Amino acid sequence: MTLEQVLSGTPGLGHLTRRQLGTIITVGRLSPPCVADIGAFRRRRSISPRCVALAILLVFPCIVLPFVCFADCGTDSKTTVCNFPGLVVRSTADKMEVVGLSSTWVIDLNHLPLLPSDCSFPCFGANAGGYCVGACNGHWAPYAAAYHPPTGNLYFAVATDYAHNRPYVILRANTRTRQVHRIAAAWGAGVGMVGDVSPSGRYLAYVNFYAGGAGLYYSWIEVVDIQTLRRGKAARDASLGDEWNSSITSLKWVSERRLDFRADRVKRGGGESGTAPTEQVSGSVDVGLIDWTQKQ
Repeated sequence: MTLEQVLSGTPGLGHLTRRQLGTIITVGRLSPPCVADIGAFRRRRSISPRCVALAILLVFPCIVLPFVCFADCGTDSKTTVCNFPGLVVRSTADKMEVVGLSSTWVIDLNHLPLLPSDCSFPCFGANAGGYCVGACNGHWAPYAAAYHPPTGNLYFAVATDYAHNRPYVILRANTRTRQVHRIAAAWGAGVGMVGDVSPSGRYLAYVNFYAGGAGLYYSWIEVVDIQTLRRGKAARDASLGDEWNSSITSLKWVSERRLDFRADRVKRGGGESGTAPTEQVSGSVDVGLIDWTQKQ
């Protein structure tokens, strides 16, 4: 049995992208005898001491440098797969599979703790009790916005209408208690495709997106205070002003008060040639300057 076959068949690793498997396989080939030990681990739940170093090499980089192997999302027409340290989340329009190292939790997106006001007409009548996601989510598979390993909290957003710019509900799923809670509502063309949780777990930051006519689009940052459930909006950075189409590509909390971001921007109108180049910019957000008056 090859290392590729062993890893692909190991619970919790079967949904890794080829790039991530390649990273692990490259490390694994540093110690070929461990291939047999990994296979034995799947059968006996034991592993020899000579492979402890390999295990450290596999896990440690994903915790210290998560962008290297477990911090990206990919999607096709029907499925979205997001990878976090020790967790893989696979979503379709009606369910979300949360795959850990030892178990899989399936969240039914048709039975979420939504409010009647979350569901737009005519979707509300499709499922009694306010379960409007399956009826209104169309073909959109939700992204898992962020995961906080110390608390086991996974955050994701689901659309509750068909419109291009549409309402969303943001939810928290705890991988330990296997309970799902509604924490906020938002509106945009794409909520929660990029996100991060502050070190203490108090603040969830995510990217919201607007798409208009004539090639107009832009993104901005919203933050939810998990303790008070207030939702705030960060002021748009000067580098992402009205003359730019913008897409925020990454968020990273560097402290409880400061959130760093990176973004791509393109001059609106494309300049004289109509094909303006994409530029990369970066900046930061101070929690103390967030406008916390957003409606829930």
